[in-house]
Amino acid sequence: MKQKALFQIQTIRNKTEALSSSAYSSLITIIILTVLGTVLLLAACFITFRSIARPLKSLRNSMVSLADGNLDTHVDFIDYGSEIGQMAKSIPSNKMPGNA
Repeated sequence: MKQKALFQIQTIRNKTEALSSSAYSSLITIIILTVLGTVLLLAACFITFRSIARPLKSLRNSMVSLADGNLDTHVDFIDYGSEIGQMAKSIPSNKMPGNA
């Protein structure tokens, strides 16, 4: 009887260790996937931010230059198909002869 109880205890220990190892492996996998997902999300945010901020900064500089009286200012991003391109096309400098 004592041997049977010891065997059952050992069996329970083995199963517990196996479950513990499996849980640890799953936890490591979840952590790695979370870190990877976070890095990818941050990269996507950075790329999106740059694709918006860079053209807007250029348009701002063009508008400041035009406001300062420099009518030879070149306006970039008029070929963009987005709202940024529409903004660039609406700057008066683009409608003047020789700047289109």
